[in-house]
Amino acid sequence: MGVSTVLRLLTGVVVFIVLARAWGPEKFGIFMYGFTLTNLASLVADYGFSQQLMREVARLPEQIAESLAAVVSAKLMLVAVLLLIALGVTVLHPDPEHATVLWVLLLGGLIGSFAESYIAVFRGSGHYHEETVIMLWVNVLHLGLVCLLLWMGSGVLGVSLGILVSRILFVVLAHIAYCRVFPTHPRWQVASRQQGWNYIKAGFPFAAESGFTNFQSQADTMIVHHMLGPVAVGVYQAGLRLMQGANSFAQVLSNVYLTAMSGKLDDRSALHLFGNRLFWQMLAIGVACFAVFYVGAGPITHLLYGVKYEALIPLMPWFGLVLLARYVAASHGVILSAIGMQTYRVTAIGGALAVLFACCAWLIPQYGLKGMLLSSLTAVVALDLFYILSLTLRRVPRGLSVRNVGLLVATVAVCGWVMQY
Repeated sequence: MGVSTVLRLLTGVVVFIVLARAWGPEKFGIFMYGFTLTNLASLVADYGFSQQLMREVARLPEQIAESLAAVVSAKLMLVAVLLLIALGVTVLHPDPEHATVLWVLLLGGLIGSFAESYIAVFRGSGHYHEETVIMLWVNVLHLGLVCLLLWMGSGVLGVSLGILVSRILFVVLAHIAYCRVFPTHPRWQVASRQQGWNYIKAGFPFAAESGFTNFQSQADTMIVHHMLGPVAVGVYQAGLRLMQGANSFAQVLSNVYLTAMSGKLDDRSALHLFGNRLFWQMLAIGVACFAVFYVGAGPITHLLYGVKYEALIPLMPWFGLVLLARYVAASHGVILSAIGMQTYRVTAIGGALAVLFACCAWLIPQYGLKGMLLSSLTAVVALDLFYILSLTLRRVPRGLSVRNVGLLVATVAVCGWVMQY
């Protein structure tokens, strides 16, 4: 599971770095704005089903086929509504070519959503090898296809079609693997509309957490486009992709500790030990990432993106600082998830979004892209404070031992001093 997560994240980072270097900030910004829009729309079809299905498969392995059929039915209902809305928006869209790109990317996202259901089944049933093999082939084909299209001189529409093809290959490979691993299950089964609707109602808590989390991670691009334009989106997304690639360690570490802590919920001393260890490990990785972004700002930007992205260099340390804050916040978010407090995570993320919007309205007009990063930093700090407050009120270990608090204070002091120069 950890290998496939890293493959997925790193391939995404490499693909977007290649696109950014080939196209420059403006064209890359236009593409990423459309990509972000369709990703947000695809959240409707995702609906947090992957987490819900994974848990059901692990709990009731004898009902895998029935659970998957219910997910497919629920997704088809949501996709039908989404496509009707998209059709209405298309009629009002002033640019037919841009509308075509959006439709291609949207279809790719929706098809990929069905493939993710198979991946959730493999995870829930412990078939991690199947997941890893699928993700390896899918990501290699995805990267190779995009690079081939760029070499052939394809523009935004051509690359979007390539992404659609890779999503189709994803669902085909996942379906073939599912039929091979579970030969006695129906090859294709769709539950009734009532079963699908029941699954939608039962999955609302997962949908809320997934939706808020993903919206928070992509709302910044929408804000930058609205307030600063496509060129700024291109520069911002170039830095954001590096930050997301470096953030892959947090996801792997979170999965490891989430599994370990879930089995020790009744052992307070074990939770305390896990929380302390997770905190300082996340902090250490975050500090290392910040150092790389600060020291390597110029060389990394020139090596990966070229001279068209000079505006990114002074922003790189700020991306590193936001990344450090995310690592610290992730240590407390994992504890909340491990003890089953997803509802509180949703509330905390909603509060952080409110902070983000307020700060953006104030800071972006004054500082431009730096204001966006300052707003993100403030929102992440607010999110972590919400997490800590929730854990404190419920007397759950937070990983804030005397040593860890001392390390955090020293880190904040050093980073504050370094950012002045």
